[in-house]
Amino acid sequence: MRVAEPFSLLLLLLCVRACVCVEHHTRHSVPKYLTLCPTNCECIINNHYTETVDVTCQNRTNIGIKLPPSVSSLSYVNVSTPFVQSSNLVPTSTSGSDMIKIIYKGSGIKGLSQLTFAKLPYLEHIDFSENFISEVPATVFHNLIYLRVLNLADNKLKKLPSDLLKTQKRLSELYLAKNYLSSTNYEVYSNCSILKILDLSYNAISKLPDEMSFNPSLVVLLLNNNRLKDIPASIFSTLKQLQILNLANNEIHITSDLFRRLNALENLDLQNNGIEKLPRDCFEGLTNLQVLNLSKNPIDSVDSDLLKTNSDLKTLVLSETLISHISASLLARLKRLRVLNASHNYRLGTIEDFKFSSSNHLQYIDLSFGNLSVLPIFISHLEMVEQLKLEGNLWKCGCKSRWFVEWLSNHQHAVNKTLTCDKEENMIEKLISLNCKPPHAVNESLSQVLEFRSTVILTCSFDGEPAPSITWVTPSGYIFHHYPDKNSTDNSSSHPRIHLYDLEPVVESRVKLLNNGSLKIQELLRQDAGIYTCIAINSVGNATSHIVVTLDRKTFFHIKIMCIIVGASAVLAVLLCTAIGQLIHWLCKKCGLVEERSKQLMQQRENIEMYKSQQLKNLRENYTQQVIPGSQDKRKLCAAGGMDKGQLPGTSQAHP
Repeated sequence: MRVAEPFSLLLLLLCVRACVCVEHHTRHSVPKYLTLCPTNCECIINNHYTETVDVTCQNRTNIGIKLPPSVSSLSYVNVSTPFVQSSNLVPTSTSGSDMIKIIYKGSGIKGLSQLTFAKLPYLEHIDFSENFISEVPATVFHNLIYLRVLNLADNKLKKLPSDLLKTQKRLSELYLAKNYLSSTNYEVYSNCSILKILDLSYNAISKLPDEMSFNPSLVVLLLNNNRLKDIPASIFSTLKQLQILNLANNEIHITSDLFRRLNALENLDLQNNGIEKLPRDCFEGLTNLQVLNLSKNPIDSVDSDLLKTNSDLKTLVLSETLISHISASLLARLKRLRVLNASHNYRLGTIEDFKFSSSNHLQYIDLSFGNLSVLPIFISHLEMVEQLKLEGNLWKCGCKSRWFVEWLSNHQHAVNKTLTCDKEENMIEKLISLNCKPPHAVNESLSQVLEFRSTVILTCSFDGEPAPSITWVTPSGYIFHHYPDKNSTDNSSSHPRIHLYDLEPVVESRVKLLNNGSLKIQELLRQDAGIYTCIAINSVGNATSHIVVTLDRKTFFHIKIMCIIVGASAVLAVLLCTAIGQLIHWLCKKCGLVEERSKQLMQQRENIEMYKSQQLKNLRENYTQQVIPGSQDKRKLCAAGGMDKGQLPGTSQAHP
């Protein structure tokens, strides 16, 4: 027992210590400032060290609200009051507040006084949206030099005082949507040098003045749902940082240079503007464009070069328009396209085949409720489709759509609805039952040896189901396309019917494509000889045949003989002309017909030649005397004394 007593005493001390700690923790876990939270409101600790709280009240009246001290954020939602009382914004026990955010929305507020924010100098965020404010005092925000966000959307404002935001140098977001503004009130926010977001949507703005210039710092500009028509071409010229521009639901006339300088723009919304035609270069400067919405416009055609500089485009919306045809070149350049929406185009009947690059990630395709009858074959090239909408079209189940059976087996998750065709038959079952055949050669010309400048017809006939298209490739680089079905959209139908390798169309040619697909060569020349390739393609497969055209050897022999004769004749003609010229000159000279002036010229020429000869002789002598001095004297001495040529004067020759 004596041994156990110390252990019992130690255990008792530990228990007492634990109770004290629990009591201390309980005393501080609920701060005193939380006990002052108004009824039907929620107070959340913002910072334990500064003892600040965020207060949220909703669905009550403003009567009886007493705020706790040190409120950092205040949110009133549907706290009904016609006018804002300072007691609802500032604790009654203090003369001021460090509050940085206040939200007072959907509460029926009709107006603000000049002293509404007098005791809140550190406010950074103000949201008084969804009220009935019709007028704002000019000086109501003048003491709020730290204000960054101001939201007055969904009120009844018709005009704003020009110096309303005179001191707000730090303002970065301004929301004025859903009011009754008839102008942009640019003078209000013109001095906000770091303004990033400007929302003027859902107003009654009908014109942008020519002299107006938006803040160069803008990143987001929302002008949708106004009454805009003609926009000055230079209105967006200073917006080098603009990334989002919404002009939807207006009546804007698009010009070639309206968006030309918006190099940073990523999102452009032009839906429902009554646009009938787009200039082919209107998007030329938008090299970073990623989202383009042209829906709900009466556009009946889209130029194939409209998006030639917008290779970064990821989302293209062409729904609810009047277009009847989409060309391959319009979409083939969009290597990063992920979303294609061309739904509810009741005139859309054809989409040309094209192949995206290997890096394409098209994931969402909506072609629903159009006038398509044959499944667009470009879908067969896509491997990463997550959703494909094809319902609402009058599909015809033919062999041209047979490829869809295999493609759908690998992308079953992409199509959610059962597709039908031909009197409500199940599309997949119908396609499986078809007896489709790849191209098979039934008649083709044999290799031929032909005479120069002769006429020849090359035949290339294939059988298959569906009927294959024929493509001829000539040795000189011409390519001809023949389609049994004039409405075909297979393969290369986007190309000119006759063109070169670089797709440059050919207007006139000695080689012509006949209506039955045969090739006619008129006045066969040397460059026409070679291998002619005939390619047959349908939706099931393809086949190729080659026809060799050779010029007869006699032709080459005749050409060589002719070349020799022509060359010899040319040489003889030159020699004959030279001889005749010399003869005429001799006769004129003999008969004294040469003019005196000619004789003088000849004499001057002879004098010049004599002068040149004399000068050259003098130069040689001078050179000999300078380079080998005394050489002539040495020769004379040697001759007189009988000395050897190698012995100098004054020296003796050694004897053996």
